[in-house]
Amino acid sequence: MLLTVILPLARGGMVAAASLAFVSAIGNFGIQAMLGIPARVPTLITQIYQQLNGLGPSALPNMAALSMVLTALTVAGVLLAARAGDRSDTRVDLGSRPLMLPLGRAGAVVAALLWAYLILSLLLPLSALLQTSLVTAYGLPLTAETLTLKNYVSALFQQVSLRNAFVTSLWLTLATVGFLMLAAVFLGYFLTWRRGPLVRLLHFGSEAAYTLPGITLGVAMILLFLRPFPGTQISIYGTP
Repeated sequence: MLLTVILPLARGGMVAAASLAFVSAIGNFGIQAMLGIPARVPTLITQIYQQLNGLGPSALPNMAALSMVLTALTVAGVLLAARAGDRSDTRVDLGSRPLMLPLGRAGAVVAALLWAYLILSLLLPLSALLQTSLVTAYGLPLTAETLTLKNYVSALFQQVSLRNAFVTSLWLTLATVGFLMLAAVFLGYFLTWRRGPLVRLLHFGSEAAYTLPGITLGVAMILLFLRPFPGTQISIYGTP
């Protein structure tokens, strides 16, 4: 039943999910930079960032080439996910009965393994982050004597640069959300009620824009807007 029924039905969704997980992981700049750069473990995305920081504008051709490689990997993943999704048109109607698979005594073991995974991968790192933010210096144990909110007060209210960064992030995010809500309404209408090559291109474009690594889009924006607009002295590079 597993090999001839369940896996064939689930294969399209599994391939699509794996492809999207791949492009999400390969384009995750923050984790790769924070863990990889200090440990001198280079990845494609940190090489792009370090070349820009170390060599400046002279590294732009190299960065463009590396960004194209990263983009090609991302687009390949999106195409694979879309192809798998197109082949996965089977629907299983379970009616009002949810699909249940009793595990018996193994249920406690499976639950324990899942909780252990969540604790190790998410809760422990977040608890270390929280503890460090609540003490005056790194390495101090969190006790009633060392507990302080000075770090939050300093970051949010006393340091002008951090406060400006918070305000800028907030208004840029809100403006982006407002624009995307309007765009999503029109995009959703065409993807739901229209058919044709243009709609398929819109669908692919919407997924590619979401999954393309931010650093790749950043390099593209630098190359596009580094010089003033043709015929004018207006340049939007370096501005919100």
